[in-house]
Amino acid sequence: MIPGARASILPQWNACSCFENKPEAGEAAHRGTMQHTYCEWRLKGKDIPAAEAAANVDAKQLQVDAITLEEMENCEWAVQEIWSQMEFSKTKKIETEREAFYYGESFDPLFSGHLDVILPEIGRIYDFKSGRVYEYAPQMAAYASMTCQVLGLKEVCVTTVYLKTRKKFDHIYTAHEANAIVDGVLAKRLAPDRKPAKCDYCRWCAA
Repeated sequence: MIPGARASILPQWNACSCFENKPEAGEAAHRGTMQHTYCEWRLKGKDIPAAEAAANVDAKQLQVDAITLEEMENCEWAVQEIWSQMEFSKTKKIETEREAFYYGESFDPLFSGHLDVILPEIGRIYDFKSGRVYEYAPQMAAYASMTCQVLGLKEVCVTTVYLKTRKKFDHIYTAHEANAIVDGVLAKRLAPDRKPAKCDYCRWCAA
């Protein structure tokens, strides 16, 4: 495994190969986790429409007790968007928060990542974003490669879902395209002569 590597850090490494995450998570990260959790529970068929419902479960596990009404409504929009695609699936199978690994040419796992939502029968995955629009292509490519490996597919449709703005963007990755993008980022990160580059992620960097 590559030290510090995971699918979610690839956009930062693509912008600056020297990027290092700060150890503490900020408020935005915590709010994003709450919204991810809310979407996951709703997609599993659990009805938690009000904040008081969270008081009846382990708050540490279900982290939705502090979610705002606006965030909840945005999550509901995303859940409905995903459910609308279920009509194209005969089995209606859906998976959430699945851990997967990216393998190199030696077939050794190089890093892992969590797939937010998978519709395996139609080869489609979703990734939730609670903040602003950034360039997430390397991360989405990693998820696409992982999904192709797990499901034995040649291509997969990745949908990036921006909760706050209620926008979504689709991209179909072939396994070859996805691997090329990820391998390119890893090559920059592992280069012995890598140098820091000023980018939008500098304020979150611990380097």
